[in-house]
Amino acid sequence: MFDGLRTEESVRARVMDLSSSEVLRTEASIDIVNLARVFGSDWPGASADVDSSMAARALEEIEFRLIDDFDEERGQKESENDDRIQFQLHAIRTYLERKLRIEDQRIANLGTDPRNRGLVITAERTKVRLTERFDLQIAKLDQIRRVKSKREPVGKGMILIRGGK
Repeated sequence: MFDGLRTEESVRARVMDLSSSEVLRTEASIDIVNLARVFGSDWPGASADVDSSMAARALEEIEFRLIDDFDEERGQKESENDDRIQFQLHAIRTYLERKLRIEDQRIANLGTDPRNRGLVITAERTKVRLTERFDLQIAKLDQIRRVKSKREPVGKGMILIRGGK
């Protein structure tokens, strides 16, 4: 799970061909696991049919690959999150600057005439409120600037694939 400006969950799988020790690509692995999930059946004789030490090494290798996959995806999510935050910061700053220019122009137009003092004070207060709101939005973005991620193993297993009929 990745939690930043946007929360996302992702399920990954890795499959190893025990006959060649080849670890399949992520996409192929997901396809195989999904096909086994939908069309597969229990394999009661798995413990007798597979060399347990070879299976343990394969599962360990797969676990390391999944950790690498997770770390790679976390890097991508952190980069995407940073891009989104930078975009929002730019939009917020642009909005604030525009609003402050409007209030500054209003104050300049009102001048120093004592009759306009109340309107000048109101415009100055508006500037303060705008800046405070900006600071609050920045603080909120800072809280989610760092992507929080959590790797949760869902399951491990062996899949026997038999040739076509």
